[in-house]
Amino acid sequence: MTHKAGTFDSISGALNQLEPLLAKITQAFSLPELASAVFETLNQVLEFKSTGFYFMNPETGKLELLFAQGLTTEEKIQAEATAMDRHPGWVIRNQKTYLTNVDPQDPTQFQLRLNLISRLYCPVIFREQCIGTIGVASEKANAFNDNHVAFIEFICRMAAITYENIIHSLEVKKSRERLDRAIEALKFGIWDWDLVKNHLYWDDYMYVLYEQEKSGFSGSYDAFERTLHPEDRDRVRRKLKECADQRTDLEIEFRVITASGKIKQIAGEAKSTFSDDGRLVRMVGANWDVTDLRQKELKMLHASKMSSLGEMSSGIAHEINNPLAIIQGKSHQIRSLLEKGTPDPEALKKLTTQIDETVLRISRIIKGLQSFSREGSQDPYEVRSLKTILEETLAFCSTRFKHHEILIEHAGVSPEITVYCRPSQISQVFLNLLNNSFDAVQGRKERWVKIDAQLLEDRISISFTDSGPGIPEGIREKILEPFFTTKEVGKGTGLGLSISLGILKSHGGSLKIDTFCKNTRFLIDLPKAGTQNIS
Repeated sequence: MTHKAGTFDSISGALNQLEPLLAKITQAFSLPELASAVFETLNQVLEFKSTGFYFMNPETGKLELLFAQGLTTEEKIQAEATAMDRHPGWVIRNQKTYLTNVDPQDPTQFQLRLNLISRLYCPVIFREQCIGTIGVASEKANAFNDNHVAFIEFICRMAAITYENIIHSLEVKKSRERLDRAIEALKFGIWDWDLVKNHLYWDDYMYVLYEQEKSGFSGSYDAFERTLHPEDRDRVRRKLKECADQRTDLEIEFRVITASGKIKQIAGEAKSTFSDDGRLVRMVGANWDVTDLRQKELKMLHASKMSSLGEMSSGIAHEINNPLAIIQGKSHQIRSLLEKGTPDPEALKKLTTQIDETVLRISRIIKGLQSFSREGSQDPYEVRSLKTILEETLAFCSTRFKHHEILIEHAGVSPEITVYCRPSQISQVFLNLLNNSFDAVQGRKERWVKIDAQLLEDRISISFTDSGPGIPEGIREKILEPFFTTKEVGKGTGLGLSISLGILKSHGGSLKIDTFCKNTRFLIDLPKAGTQNIS
């Protein structure tokens, strides 16, 4: 049944018949859709010559005619231009319904020129502000009654609710666009893994990042794992299992091999979701390419190594020249014995043994230098004695300390303590800390460095303590940052400690300052061999 003006007695009766049309109002996704749905509904209820939906544009502050029916193009332009000075403007300013008849004897009124006698405009209120008005006009006098007013006011309330949904959707859309642009600028790939269904969703940039065709990716974990470098697959599985067992979020780096055979270093972080019974059921995260960054870090790492060797160069030269002088002296002694005729075999044996020991000393120094100076980022991890790594490092730097009368104590490092590591990188950490200690104690009355190591269940705690006065509180947070240094200009790169921290993190460890020690003490924490989680 269709209700028309003059026979409209009950709002409830109209609403029951118009439920499908009212649903269109609530489901509109844009202002034009909303206006169209409103007037489709009004057409089923009211007889009118014209109708209009005016909307207050927040940017221009002007009333705009979103939808009009029964007006020519010229009349629409005129109606919109004069809206604020007429009844739509009155409704906006007063936030009240406007219902009146036009005096047929007043030819100056705009509505009369259009032969409009009765007019009804109701406000659309959103967040206590009038954002627009819905109006109808008729050629008949007294065409609208209180039921019509109640009906249009109801439609206006529905329009306001829908408008809020539209604004919210637009805000969400804009936020999504901003997020997409930011992700695109950052070159982040977003993924969502449903572990229950074993379905892995990738956004568009993930396919760019992994250089994969969408048609070639099935969306399962196995499909992702096939992109991984074979040497990294077990480690990624272990890390995911650790997140599941310990109920933690994911932070990881791994290598992938693209379809063209290119190897990329990928970083990733993800938030984990767990079921009520503690099972990992979902992970949402981001991946990004850190290949160039890691290559630059390797160059900085090598530069820092060369800088450390440069600081030790005079000591290294002395460390090698001294045993060479011993060898030369022993060879002179052997020659003298031979020139005298019949040399004493025991004396010759003693001299040659001393030469052999001195050669071994030089060999250890050269071996330590070779191990330290190599670019060891791709070296395999191996189980090594912590004491062996320390002694190899001390072999080419201890003379510098002796020359400046700086005592090095390391008896507290047991040969039984082993670590799963890249030895050349751990050696660099040790040398960086030794160099810092050298600079800290040089010129002081007490000059010593003490190195200790303790095995604490599945962790190894290593301390480097020197007779320096400690790190001032004001720079403790900065001292591990790249390029921060308290040394003189031209002395040091400011990279030693930050690189050491990075190396230790990649070994599943850490580097901290002991703030409770009255002297300068750095604490290294590393996993015991067999318990590590190398990244």
